[in-house]
Amino acid sequence: MCRFIKSDVYKGVCTVIQWIALAFGIVLNAAANILLKMAARQAQEMDSSAHLLVKLFLNPYLFTGILSFGLALGAYSYSLTRFPLSVGYPLMTSLGLIIVSLFSYFVFAEQFSAGKIAGTVLIMLGVLLVARSA
Repeated sequence: MCRFIKSDVYKGVCTVIQWIALAFGIVLNAAANILLKMAARQAQEMDSSAHLLVKLFLNPYLFTGILSFGLALGAYSYSLTRFPLSVGYPLMTSLGLIIVSLFSYFVFAEQFSAGKIAGTVLIMLGVLLVARSA
């Protein structure tokens, strides 16, 4: 639709919508992974295997995580109709990694080594380069 619009104002709106769709997909994908981790942590506290499976499948974090994956797939698929795969995929994976890593550190108290911090900073610089080329 956006490619047929001649007005610069509306083309700008279309560009913003494209970036919002990609951001929505990235955030929902990261949220889905975090929710699955939360479901797994709760399930890990169960005592028997049969009880664990029942509790896992009835866990609201699991269902919300699956729903988030589905919504992320829709938003990301839409964004791929507007962005080259060579831009969309690196942004999706790297920004998702950053979101999940920060959440893991602050909420799950996972440890960050100097190498992990340096790698995350390099990823952030790479994201900036890829995004500027879009």
